[in-house]
Amino acid sequence: MDSVGSRSTASVLAELRWDDGYAVPVANAENKALEDELQKMQKEKVNLQNELTDFEERTEAMASHLKNVRQELGFTQVNRCQQQIHVIEQMRNLGILRWLVSLDILPALLRDLSGLYSRTSTGNKS
Repeated sequence: MDSVGSRSTASVLAELRWDDGYAVPVANAENKALEDELQKMQKEKVNLQNELTDFEERTEAMASHLKNVRQELGFTQVNRCQQQIHVIEQMRNLGILRWLVSLDILPALLRDLSGLYSRTSTGNKS
């Protein structure tokens, strides 16, 4: 196999009219600089691809966290609404509701409860 490889190399060198006195060409300074720049760019590409992968993973984690936060917010809002309904039902059962209506206090109480609900649902606790 070496003789076949040698013959083909010899035939190529003969076509190029190279004899034993010629040396294999090496990169000149400009080509070396281009090779160095190419190698530097390839390293930068790998670094940027790694950064992109990190950013994509962080974005996925943040999206998952946001989904969980929104779900928890929904549960909190439902819970607050159920608490308001429970308070009104207790007042009705105790006969306080009619008394509050007669004193015109009920609208103010409902506004206070709504304010509590809206502060809780937006995350502002006072």
